Amino acid sequence: MTDRYDAPNVEHMDLPEWLQAAVPEELEDAKIAGGGTHPPTESVRLNGPPGTGKTTQQALRLAYLIEEEDLDPEEDITLVTYRRALANEVETRLKKWGVLSEDVDLKYWTTIHAACNRANNVLDGDFKNDGGRLGPAVTGREKYVFCAKELGIQYKAGLPWEDARGELLLDTFSWLRNNLLDPADRSDVRKAPQYDNLKDKWPGVSVPTLWGEYQDWKDDHGFLDFHELLEAGVVGELPPTDVVVIDEYHDVTPLMAKVSERWIEAADTVIVAGDPLQVVNSYAGADPRFFTQRLDHLPEVLLGKSWRVPEEHWHAASRMLSTEFPAPPVERDGHGKIIPYNSPIFAHDSHTGEWTQLPGESIPGSPAAIWVEHIDGEADRSMLILVRTQQQAIGVSRALDKAGIIHDAQDDVGGWDDRRVSLYDAMRKLDRVPRDYAHDTHHGIERYGSNGDGTQKDPGRIRLIPEEAATLLEHTPVRTLEIDSDRRDRLVSRIRDDETPMRVEDLNDEYVSPTFWERFTGASASVSNLIKAGELEDHDLEALRRALSRNDGLCSGLSKTRVLTIHASKGSEATDVVLYDGITSRISREMERSQRTKENEARTWYVALTRASERLHLMFGGFDWMQPHLPQNLPQIAASRSGHAVATDGGETR
Repeated sequence: MTDRYDAPNVEHMDLPEWLQAAVPEELEDAKIAGGGTHPPTESVRLNGPPGTGKTTQQALRLAYLIEEEDLDPEEDITLVTYRRALANEVETRLKKWGVLSEDVDLKYWTTIHAACNRANNVLDGDFKNDGGRLGPAVTGREKYVFCAKELGIQYKAGLPWEDARGELLLDTFSWLRNNLLDPADRSDVRKAPQYDNLKDKWPGVSVPTLWGEYQDWKDDHGFLDFHELLEAGVVGELPPTDVVVIDEYHDVTPLMAKVSERWIEAADTVIVAGDPLQVVNSYAGADPRFFTQRLDHLPEVLLGKSWRVPEEHWHAASRMLSTEFPAPPVERDGHGKIIPYNSPIFAHDSHTGEWTQLPGESIPGSPAAIWVEHIDGEADRSMLILVRTQQQAIGVSRALDKAGIIHDAQDDVGGWDDRRVSLYDAMRKLDRVPRDYAHDTHHGIERYGSNGDGTQKDPGRIRLIPEEAATLLEHTPVRTLEIDSDRRDRLVSRIRDDETPMRVEDLNDEYVSPTFWERFTGASASVSNLIKAGELEDHDLEALRRALSRNDGLCSGLSKTRVLTIHASKGSEATDVVLYDGITSRISREMERSQRTKENEARTWYVALTRASERLHLMFGGFDWMQPHLPQNLPQIAASRSGHAVATDGGETR
């Protein structure tokens, strides 16, 4: 393989004085990478290895264009990425620097799907079907209805790591369209990676026939798939093209690339940011060549210093990458720790779907134990727990729930959602209300203390924000209310629609009975009085109870502790990353016969090993259905190459 980093050096550009004064102190000495050779008015590809500041460089170039070239961010600029949060990062920085006003309406700073839709008005209107709100976009609910009512099959399997006929079929449709292939063409269908599994689950299945039925069903109801938004972008109206910025280009599928290339051709100035060595979803059609070859007419600027990844972590990552690719010549910033552990066991019963063993907080090397030692009480620290599969992520999330640790997780693997958080905060607030509040609003007020002016705090003034009030009422038994269930439902809808906060005295005056205060002012002890209302499982209630027992304050957000698969972690970072070793037997078999799979796996672990800014906790073992992948001596290799001793073992826990 040739070393694609043997490109001529580029000169950087000093920030204009006004921009230097606007950026935070840590960026005062920053430069616009490659700006001396390729100024912000010219098109570039920003090749950004982990932690090298792709977002910052995009923001600096955009700031220059908006201020120096008098471009209108609303009318002249399109900024798209794979995930909306990444577009928000650039917007947030430019607002902090005073380049964007707080009320700016950035219609085309969004995901590439949304930009296509806004340019072409593909999804419009409010569609209903069978008395329920369905469409116009095809999401999980619409897919469920199609599979159940039209095909008589199951859409989702009972367990997240199992496959059902419906999901395999619809994933096959989606993969084919996103890879510019035709589900009506049998030869194209055979190229879909889901097809063999679909045939095993559904002998005799005819994908072309079912594709026709699916298209007819969508046409009858006016529904559209998300890939159809991109297809409209291939032939339809263009978004603003004075400046086009496309981030995370290593994530694009062939259909996304086709849309992007059309916009790039039409644009005056282009900024494409990505890292071809962070392509980890080649199974979806992503390919480094979209960045390295299809856009090779754009000058490439390598961002040459990682501001996040410590020396030791970089050597561990480059060791895993080097099996298939040379590591980019990136300068590292400082030193970090790699702490190896023998992970305690996570045990799961595949027949019942239950976790039979989850390591608790008292066990060294458990997720909760690491969290307590390194994160709890540390305001400037965060934890990202990474695993290779969703099944592992579910186990780790359950272990955190067991310890009462509030955390975020990707869809379908657990974690805390808005409903859990709203209930937690509502019940935490109600814990400050006396049980006999309805009978004597003054008794027990001393639990509040004083306001500092000789007056006592009034529990009646405690305010639940709209979602807290609405969610709590949804899960409150009618027998503790002064209103019936129909009126309760209308009240919940009104609170959400009007975004009306609700004070304790408001609830007491009109909506709840004295029994309500007896049942719902005991924090963790009150959880058993909640009803599930079709939205909560027993596990959710237990997680809520344990979190209320562990924590005192309101939930301050979910970003401090997250559980993700490696594939979902691109763009994420934390001071502490807990990375579980292991690949599935299927991946292991595919690596033996597929060079593409070997390359994808090398990039995957390169991404995983470069997410931490301070400590990397390497977990060996823990899931007996996974096969070892990382070298056991990886910490020693990294320490040796960086000239530092390896951190002590996290503990023998088996």
